[in-house]
Amino acid sequence: MPQEFLFVTGAPRSGTTYISDWLTQLDDAYCVHEVLTDLKGKPSEDAFAALNAYASSGADRLDKVRQREFLSWPSEGLEARDLELLAWKEPVAWAGGGLDAVPDPLGTLLRTRCNQAVVTVRHPFDVVASGRRREAATSNWRPLSVEAHCAYWLSTLQLIRDLELQGCDVLVLRWEGLLADPSAHAVRLGKFVKRELPAFEGYEREPEELVSMRACVHPEGGLVGHASRMYLTKSDTQEIHRLLQAEATELGYDLADL
Repeated sequence: MPQEFLFVTGAPRSGTTYISDWLTQLDDAYCVHEVLTDLKGKPSEDAFAALNAYASSGADRLDKVRQREFLSWPSEGLEARDLELLAWKEPVAWAGGGLDAVPDPLGTLLRTRCNQAVVTVRHPFDVVASGRRREAATSNWRPLSVEAHCAYWLSTLQLIRDLELQGCDVLVLRWEGLLADPSAHAVRLGKFVKRELPAFEGYEREPEELVSMRACVHPEGGLVGHASRMYLTKSDTQEIHRLLQAEATELGYDLADL
């Protein structure tokens, strides 16, 4: 069993898959990808053993159609590796309540085994726009309302506070920084997990798309002027303003009208 256990989370569409896949590039690490539904009802020790079983084969990804579309792994799974770092990635999918609302067995594992977490945050406009874009482009995305996206965004902030209060070391990574300067964030993330991370830009985006996004990204404004913002309506931005203005401003995000 690995000695290190790391939790990766954030609001849906905020870069958690990128972090998960990046960590899995390491020879002695693996980040299990969204298996909470499969593990519900299991005692925490059985769940931890199941995470290790997933990590030994990559079945948590290779058994999912969307994952297979962009992973460049062999169809039979990964070669066995000696794991020192086991991570579990679940985007925040429960609205409100912080750590007390995290479903078991994940909630119990966060309290008993986890002393490190990586949490991603992203400009609220782009979280909603990315959700809409994903809904239009794929068949396996559960549509989320603006209110639901905002609730998950707020839940991320509450979970950060709760994890820190219980003594967990939390690294918060802004999506905009990950996009604009992946090399600098490789150093930050590498120092956090005490490993040297390889260069990696994710499986989900084509190089040309990354170039167009980098030309627009702004640390406070997000993807200002990018074509993805076409998925937002005036009423969407007004709703985001109403629900997140104070918290977004505190994080340094500008919610100026499009």
